[in-house]
Amino acid sequence: MPKNTFLNLKEEKKNRIIESALDEFSVYTLSDASVNRIIKNAGIAVGSFYQYFVDIEDLYCYIFRILISKKNKFVKSELDSINKKDFESTLKAAYIGGMKFALSDRRFFDISNNFFRSDNATVLSKIKNLSESIEIENYTISLINNAIDNGEIKKGISAEFILQLLTSANTLMLNEVIARKNGKLNESDYAKISDTVLDLILNGISWGESNPYRFILVNFHDDCFKTLENTSGIICVFFIFLVKIYSE
Repeated sequence: MPKNTFLNLKEEKKNRIIESALDEFSVYTLSDASVNRIIKNAGIAVGSFYQYFVDIEDLYCYIFRILISKKNKFVKSELDSINKKDFESTLKAAYIGGMKFALSDRRFFDISNNFFRSDNATVLSKIKNLSESIEIENYTISLINNAIDNGEIKKGISAEFILQLLTSANTLMLNEVIARKNGKLNESDYAKISDTVLDLILNGISWGESNPYRFILVNFHDDCFKTLENTSGIICVFFIFLVKIYSE
């Protein structure tokens, strides 16, 4: 985390450094990121950088703490707007909040994507063990366990597995949304996209006549995302592993 010398800077200078870091990490993974580019774009000396941060990893973790805080505000705003607090409604609100966060600044989404591409296990562990990250994970696990107890989700599937499924769905959904819409969505788009993904997750992809959601996969391709060449394989593999976790 940043040193007091950084925290005591004037807001204008702090923001210049933060903006430069956002630019850098949105283009490069941590292993390819450069302190020299960051300080050049921020207009500070290399010596000043190390008065503010231990190293580039320190800055990277700080940027992620900022992003997580920003995302939480978007999600909280959506959660506060819903009356129904069941699992599906809460998850939909969280997805919509996440989409609005990612599309509020393209760099936020690109930084997250670069994070998942990183091979630096130490830094990945640091990010995942930030208090803000742990808080979100614990909240989601609690939400899933409550849904299992209430009969909204089948028993016998671990909350951790469901969390991974929901996280993967969110990442793939955002990839398609940004590629197709280029960051331009209205409220009905947010609702339609989140409903489609939730239908797939909660009701499976069965084509059987008894499944009222048997046409969802077709609608997913035709009306929502139009899977691109470079991600179609990932999407298809993801759907193969989708399981019907919602109770009969």
